[in-house]
Amino acid sequence: MNNRPFSLRIHLVVTFALSLLASTLAVMQIDVLFRAAHKVPYTSYEASVNEMDNRLAWLRDEVPGRANEFSMRAAVEEAGGGQYAVYVTDADGTVRFRSEEAGKKERLNLEQLYERAGNAHDPYEGMPYVKIEPATWQEEEVILVIQGRLHGKDGYFYVPQSGRNMVLFVLFFVITFYLLNYRKMRRFQLINASLSELAKGNLSVRLNTRGKDELGLIAGNINAMAEQLERQLRQERQTERAKMELITGVSHDLRTPLTSIIGYLDLLRSRSYRDEAEHDRFVQNTYNKTLQLKKLIDDLFDYTRLSSGDIQLDIRRVDMKALLGQLLTEYEPLAIERGLTLQARLQAESVPADVDPEKIVRAIDNLLMNALKFSVVPGEVRVTLAAEPERICIVVENEGEPITKEQERKLFERFYKADEARSGAANREGSGLGLSIARQIAALHGGEIALTHRAGHFAFALALNRARE
Repeated sequence: MNNRPFSLRIHLVVTFALSLLASTLAVMQIDVLFRAAHKVPYTSYEASVNEMDNRLAWLRDEVPGRANEFSMRAAVEEAGGGQYAVYVTDADGTVRFRSEEAGKKERLNLEQLYERAGNAHDPYEGMPYVKIEPATWQEEEVILVIQGRLHGKDGYFYVPQSGRNMVLFVLFFVITFYLLNYRKMRRFQLINASLSELAKGNLSVRLNTRGKDELGLIAGNINAMAEQLERQLRQERQTERAKMELITGVSHDLRTPLTSIIGYLDLLRSRSYRDEAEHDRFVQNTYNKTLQLKKLIDDLFDYTRLSSGDIQLDIRRVDMKALLGQLLTEYEPLAIERGLTLQARLQAESVPADVDPEKIVRAIDNLLMNALKFSVVPGEVRVTLAAEPERICIVVENEGEPITKEQERKLFERFYKADEARSGAANREGSGLGLSIARQIAALHGGEIALTHRAGHFAFALALNRARE
């Protein structure tokens, strides 16, 4: 099937030709129908004049070849034809031969006949007409004369209506061209109206794209543009809403430890503690809240740097087995404190990788902390290190509260806090940027982080490129 668009230029050429043809035929038909109103009768004497002129011309051509009087008389009679008076005279007007219709005239007044000869102006029925021609017969100059009366023939002629026909042609052409292009012009109007609506901010406007010409392509492009703008606007609104929610959440998270710090400092400043043990506890709590506040600020700072791309990796050769083992050792007391057990499944041999140790530690740290925060207590967090010829995969698994597919898709989105998706989680510390930061760090290393979730079982897999020998 040929999907090439029908050109608008071809359409205009075809409609122009059809309008031209239709207008021409219409004007011709109207001219035929109304021709009788412009018919003018007339009487023509031209045929009668031509007949006498032709007879005399014939006689003039015959005279030189007539050898005797008998043949000369026969030529004169034939020229008269039984209708006209034909004479052959000398130079002084003496009649030498005449036709039967010429009567008994012996002499003609040539001077008078010359004055009247060939005069057919303002002819009328029965008007006398004379024609004179000189000739030579037997080496003598003779005068040929033909006389008769004019008889007219009735006829008609039509007065041309050029002005009227031109006006009608233009009128029919404009009407036909308009009707043939009405749908195209209507589509132009709809496109213009739709563009006006888009300019006003109504991005839900869509055009009919059924046409196969340039207008259909324009309509399709406008629809695509409107959809893209609508999608971008929706994304911007979501991003702006997410930013506002982040600012609100971060402000709350920052305010909570700050409020605690101020409270403990106020108690210490006013010496509102019972003994030295309570004093030390106030100091320790103030220190813990300060560390929590620092962690929030570090998360925001790291996320900003990673999002802007303004970061340089310090790539080194690292044994991922040793690095992961060290991290698990550090996290084991925290897991026990939260009522959880850490289970590690690491390979026996070393697993080298070219990474930025600090950034990778941060990514794994975020995955482990996420699992500890949102695991069902009591429970178990399983960490697996698997090595392939080209890839390294670190999987962190835990059991938690089930989430929806929509929440699952949003876990790694910018400004989407994990505890929004898991309302039953016990812990609410942090900015909610941990998974987003971890995914960005993985991407900087040419890797990725993927989530597999089924009925509350979460498995976060960090895939990295294995070091080449």
